[in-house]
Amino acid sequence: MDRSNPMRISGEVHERHIRTALTPGDLVVVLVGRIGDAAVVGEELAGWNAARSVGIITFTDEGRAHGIGRWLLWWLRMPEARDWCAAHSAGSAHSTLSISTLRQLNVPLPPPEPRNRLLRTMSLVEQRIAINARIAGCAVELADLHFTRSEQGGGGLSRCAVSDVSDVINGVLREKSPETAGTEGVAWAAPSEVLQSPLPHVDRTSQRTWTHPDAVCAPGVLLIAPRPGEVKTVVSGIPVVPGRGLLALRTADETDRMWMLHALRSRSHELVSTAQGAQAREMRLKAFSRWNVPWPDSAVRRSFARIAGPLHERACAAVSENRALEALIAAELAEVLHAPSIGSALKGTGDPAHATS
Repeated sequence: MDRSNPMRISGEVHERHIRTALTPGDLVVVLVGRIGDAAVVGEELAGWNAARSVGIITFTDEGRAHGIGRWLLWWLRMPEARDWCAAHSAGSAHSTLSISTLRQLNVPLPPPEPRNRLLRTMSLVEQRIAINARIAGCAVELADLHFTRSEQGGGGLSRCAVSDVSDVINGVLREKSPETAGTEGVAWAAPSEVLQSPLPHVDRTSQRTWTHPDAVCAPGVLLIAPRPGEVKTVVSGIPVVPGRGLLALRTADETDRMWMLHALRSRSHELVSTAQGAQAREMRLKAFSRWNVPWPDSAVRRSFARIAGPLHERACAAVSENRALEALIAAELAEVLHAPSIGSALKGTGDPAHATS
């Protein structure tokens, strides 16, 4: 969320829709698109209004005292909850979950003692996750800063067309699994996964495809996705098939890849001119291939990669640790899935929590 440039509504609209105003401790849940994604509202967002695509779960004093919000946040990340949301979503261009349907989600609540023990673990894990996220973000920021200095002070800096120093290919539509498929397919990257990635790295995707091996890009390929106002570039850490609307860029080696990644990141807004249409729904291969990228001599690129490479590795290590911590909580939660349930925490104001839209 970009808190520096928020969307605004008039005071009159705010007064008419006061139920959409956020209170610290509320849980907001995505109802359109990435349904089930959730976050706890912090003090810095007090009084903000939620969009129609977001549901708000508020808690009674008893629910807040017993940490029901944090419990529900982690429960919504569990495969069982994810599968439930997907099964109950409406079939349309964007997955949609109604607030009335969300109220039907049963949330297992074990007895207070094991629940409080796990909540304490969750709190410690969340603190560590926040630290790791900060480490990863700072590592990428340092690499960006070093790129700026290398570009400004690099000798022999020139410009050349992207296609002169890399191979650029178009993304493809996802192929569904054939009935006789004997494999799990290969990762298929949709534009949304590039655009929604908080860091310039992608090492897993939500969808797979079945295609000819020649269409699979090896780890290290750059994935480029547009949207109005900017173009995002990430590097894939896994074999992947780029989706329709993306461009994939293959460089000769890690040295060129590091420089190209940051060169494209630093010119995100300029690259919009190479996208298709006013809404920038997909990249134009010819226009992007002809775009001039700053390209210094090999000594400057090698010097930059020696510093930027380890910084990106540190960022990826922090992300990997966070996933391991999340898996730890998921394993702990799995042990209580069959604990006695007191029913849904979302069905009415008499329960620890209730949902609004």
